[in-house]
Amino acid sequence: MGAFGVHAVPTVRYRLIGDDDDELWGYTRDAAGLFAPGSSEPEAKGSRRVELLGCAPQGNLRRGVEHLGTRRAAVGNACFDFLDSAGQCMARYFVNEVTVEQVEPSPADPELSDVTVSLVCDELSPEAEWPWGLFRSGRPTPNGMWRPLGPAARRAWLSVALHRRAYRPRPDDPPGKRYELDGRYIVDEDSFYCAIGEAVNGPGGYFGWNLDALDDCMRGRFGATPPLPSSGPHPIRPGHPSAERSVREQERSSRTSRRSALSGRSTSYSVEGPASPCRSRIRSSARAAARRHPAGVALGRRMTGSSTFFRPVRSREALLENDCR
Repeated sequence: MGAFGVHAVPTVRYRLIGDDDDELWGYTRDAAGLFAPGSSEPEAKGSRRVELLGCAPQGNLRRGVEHLGTRRAAVGNACFDFLDSAGQCMARYFVNEVTVEQVEPSPADPELSDVTVSLVCDELSPEAEWPWGLFRSGRPTPNGMWRPLGPAARRAWLSVALHRRAYRPRPDDPPGKRYELDGRYIVDEDSFYCAIGEAVNGPGGYFGWNLDALDDCMRGRFGATPPLPSSGPHPIRPGHPSAERSVREQERSSRTSRRSALSGRSTSYSVEGPASPCRSRIRSSARAAARRHPAGVALGRRMTGSSTFFRPVRSREALLENDCR
């Protein structure tokens, strides 16, 4: 078959669409090299060679195949869609400078081709291959699948969670719902975002991957309805005199938490992350956010068990108005 639809071939994993005109470039059963480390050279950052295995080129990609070895083999920019087992798009990555370099008949099907292209994509890392394979087969049910991952893999986990956020979206929870954040596995900034994403949106869930993104998520439309409940009766506003006192309390708590970690006991973490190696960086980012939003985001002071809760101290409309000043 010279071309196929995604439903005709259940093993199709990817789809290419032209960036300029949304023209379909074809489906492919696999993409070897897509998760290979990209070039680290500044002038070629993110460039890699990808084999589109079992591909039926269409549109501009087909024209590139027909002009292999010429300047017209460079077909431009495209969107690389990741498909689930039912053919639904889970996520889309932008790739540029797509150039056809080699074409061979596919051993799996002589009517298909294995097309080797060079492209540039600096968003995909080798560590993202495992979570994408996991999510393609269905949403994972166990909690904490990110916990044994190393720093680079945790960052990739967050990137995958961000890209697949629109895949099978769910409505926000009712106002006032409390979320339990287990601080025992928070060892750095990324593990905090893995934990809070899971607490709010379930396994593989997304609820920010930096402080600005967390601020956006706390305004609604990311699984939780503001205001989020706080575990303490007196939330602290950044910029308020009690905030500096809280920083000192956090520093004392940090020293205690480190001793607890060394003795094998678990501890809990607030947004500022006591006992986290990135504590100072998160705290300085929080102060910067407070300068941008004087009313800011309230942080619950009290850490009970393994739970910490957060809520914005102003309405979403007031924060949006502050953003547009």
